[in-house]
Amino acid sequence: MLKKFWSFLFSMRLMAMLVLLFFVSVGYATFIENDFGTQTAKSLVYNATWFEAIIILLSINMLVNINRHQLWKRGKLPVLIFHLAFIMIAIGAGVTRYVSFEGMMHIREGERSNQVSSDQTFLQMKVHDTELQYVYDKALLLHTYEGPLSFLKSNDFSCDVPFRDNNVRVDFVDYIANAKDTLIVGEGSPTIHIVMAGDNGRENFYLQEGSAQRFMGIDFSFGELLPAHINFIYEGEVLKIHASVSANFMRMADQMTGVLEADSLQPLMLRSLYQILGQNIVIPAFYEKATLSYYAGENPEGQELEDALIVKVYSNGVEKEITLFGDKGMVSAKERFELGGLHFSLSYGSKYYITPFYIQLNDFQLARYPGSNSPSSFASEVTLLDGDLQQDHRIFMNNVLDHKGYRFFQSSYDQDELGTVLSVNHDFWGTWISYFGYFFMALGMVMTMFSKNTRFSFLKKKLNELRIKRATLVLALGLFSPSVFANSQIDSLIQSQAIPIEQADAFGMLVVQDNGGRMKPVNSLA
Repeated sequence: MLKKFWSFLFSMRLMAMLVLLFFVSVGYATFIENDFGTQTAKSLVYNATWFEAIIILLSINMLVNINRHQLWKRGKLPVLIFHLAFIMIAIGAGVTRYVSFEGMMHIREGERSNQVSSDQTFLQMKVHDTELQYVYDKALLLHTYEGPLSFLKSNDFSCDVPFRDNNVRVDFVDYIANAKDTLIVGEGSPTIHIVMAGDNGRENFYLQEGSAQRFMGIDFSFGELLPAHINFIYEGEVLKIHASVSANFMRMADQMTGVLEADSLQPLMLRSLYQILGQNIVIPAFYEKATLSYYAGENPEGQELEDALIVKVYSNGVEKEITLFGDKGMVSAKERFELGGLHFSLSYGSKYYITPFYIQLNDFQLARYPGSNSPSSFASEVTLLDGDLQQDHRIFMNNVLDHKGYRFFQSSYDQDELGTVLSVNHDFWGTWISYFGYFFMALGMVMTMFSKNTRFSFLKKKLNELRIKRATLVLALGLFSPSVFANSQIDSLIQSQAIPIEQADAFGMLVVQDNGGRMKPVNSLA
């Protein structure tokens, strides 16, 4: 019985079944990604244990069959290379998955940074008892998919925290993608009402004390001074505002104007228009007690709604429900509280990876298409600072900065065009192992076409024989067909009425503007 099992496990039949299942899974994941996003596709398929099992079984099956069918012999070399290529690509994917990371680095002009916000989302927790501290990070891939494959991966999780003799646990309660809020005034905690101008007109947001959120690409914090955020904080009994950049404001009641100095705490002017980071912001009201209720909304273009993760924390017989806000690419502020004699700090979202060097942004440059506001290109003039090493680089499309296994790509920029967002990839070994795998796969395919001992060569020989027979028959019929003479007359008529090549080329070079505002020749537009 065991012998039959091993025979089937390493059989060509199972390999064919696994290959079919692999491609069906990848195909279905493409539709999931299109409808529900990349994170859902990763959660259900690409990062799922069962999908990894398929790849591992395929790799082991190929290794065994290399030995079983003696693919190292000269006549079977193309097949051997093709098998080894798949195994190499699988190893490269494993290194990328478990060793490497990707993320974003945000830098303002004149500043430097060595912090990369992760592309992966985490539940981050710290718990201490004033003597010792325990730090715990759990990678999360949450989704809102409700389809035929929803049974494969549930969002539900439970984390037991081994901190001394305490009984500590965190349980999943709910996940709300693109969480939108409604305000209930009268009970709860201090809340700031924020109004911003979006593509859909007036957009309302609410920020509660002790939280930090991103609204329409701008980070806000209430209760804690965070870098690169617009901060609201109590000083005495006065609510004050703080920003890392200077801004202008105008009080609507009497048209009084003023300046919010960079990195300074100033009293918040309610019902005033603040112009910060290229955005118009109004704080119409502040509520001393208010409660927010959340529901899943859509993520409109130009607006980044955070996700809400609701968890229940148990500590020594006491429990508390916490709502955490975060999203991929955003390092959220910590929710701090005391429960069961312990001090907790929780957050959901990206976390920072620290590079062993700094990138300083000297100048961000943006070019636009003539006659429009559409960006044609943008670039970052940066300086690499690594100990005594100082190197100037220009990062733009297809021009990447490589250093110590880190790759920096130009990704995006701030609305006021005074800051850049660089995409960071730290996957030296995974990338090169995969590239070698792709090279050997292409090499195996080419060798298969020219090898005399492959199935491809046999089929090509049979096909050539069939083509010769068909070509002879078609030629014989064509010589006696009256349509040959008719076609020659039609060709002559078309050539006599054709537009001159010089005139067609001149028309093709006319510059026109497309719907997106980009200037391009007629040939390119067509």
